[in-house]
Amino acid sequence: MRIVSLVPHATELCFALGLGAELSAVTHECDHPAGARELPRATRDTLAPGLSSAEIDAAVRERTSRGESIYELDRSLLRKLDPELIITQALCPVCAVSFEDVAALASELPSRPRVIALDPHTLGESLADVRTIAQATGRRTEALALIARSAARIDRVRLAVRGARRPTVAALEWLDPVFVAGHWTPQLIEYAGGIDILGSPGEHSRQLDWPTVAAAEPEVVVVMPCGYDALRSLHEARAHADHCLDLADGDDVQNVAMAASLEAALALAEGDYSRALGAASKAIDIGVMDLQIPSHESVRAGFPDAVDAALAVGDLDAADGLVALFAERPPGDVLPFLRMHARRARALAAAARADDDTVGDVLAAVETAFAELGYRYWQARTQLDLAEWFAGVGRLDEATAQAEGAAVTFEELRVTPMAARARRVRVPARPG
Repeated sequence: MRIVSLVPHATELCFALGLGAELSAVTHECDHPAGARELPRATRDTLAPGLSSAEIDAAVRERTSRGESIYELDRSLLRKLDPELIITQALCPVCAVSFEDVAALASELPSRPRVIALDPHTLGESLADVRTIAQATGRRTEALALIARSAARIDRVRLAVRGARRPTVAALEWLDPVFVAGHWTPQLIEYAGGIDILGSPGEHSRQLDWPTVAAAEPEVVVVMPCGYDALRSLHEARAHADHCLDLADGDDVQNVAMAASLEAALALAEGDYSRALGAASKAIDIGVMDLQIPSHESVRAGFPDAVDAALAVGDLDAADGLVALFAERPPGDVLPFLRMHARRARALAAAARADDDTVGDVLAAVETAFAELGYRYWQARTQLDLAEWFAGVGRLDEATAQAEGAAVTFEELRVTPMAARARRVRVPARPG
């Protein structure tokens, strides 16, 4: 089947359903997964490049008031591809080519392709889009598996934060003028352990002014401008630093680098080490920039997962590079934490190369340092590293003691996957 996807959400779902080989073209904004970047682009942005957020907003309002789209279809490409199925959306006139334009073009193509429009307002409806695409492409079995995996992943996140204090959150999807996110974003914030104090689940995003946002007194501000990548989002946050820093303490002002860090942690827990390394490295690249808005949390979350992922895929050069990066550019108040992780990375790299007899001593020192700094999670992670190393060299009693200590801490912190990993530490059978 020849498929054209005109919305990034649909592109990702097609790849997840195993339809990547059947995609003939995607939008100019589709960049995930990597295979999407290799496909022809069926749309383009009609706005002039280099506009500020305020200028983009003004241009969008002007074009939509005239009934014009801000995107154009590559009609000649679509006629050449002659698709059998076109997937678009009817949720937002600013997010993609209009459904009416797509339907009109489809009626002119020789193949008379079927056009389906996705219109999710909630997370549940977004998952239902999986079934919609599956029904149109005969991928029912794959759809059921994908929905089950997604639901299980959401449950893991919700369980991980159950019982934790829930901070108030403001999710901003445009900054000039300021828009607060709606649709499924408030649900995601709730599942992740926060309370969205401005957005409404299932409702459209809405425009507010900065004093109104400030009056809500959010503890965490998520800067997530629609259509921007992580770096551009961070630049926007920096450009509006005065407003953002009035809303929350500087160390709590975050951007999508934290989303990359979360993605890295989840991918690592699921064993997808290559994806974890890419996501965590992305968070680090953003976090170590010299910015007015502190991004230490991005560094704190991304660095350990990047190191672990690099070691898991055997990329020792990447692990060493991360160590060198933070040795050269320690980001302020997280220096003790990162120094301990640098030692941990070196110890694990040495263990992988089997060229250092001091691995156990180094890991033990790192564990002690984490304990003194109050980083219980990373103390337990280092205990687990130590347990696995002890098991590998036949020091059975020490392996058992370290694994038990790690498991108890993980259970207290409600980090179930890591507790299970600690309980599964295998030691060689005792001789005789």
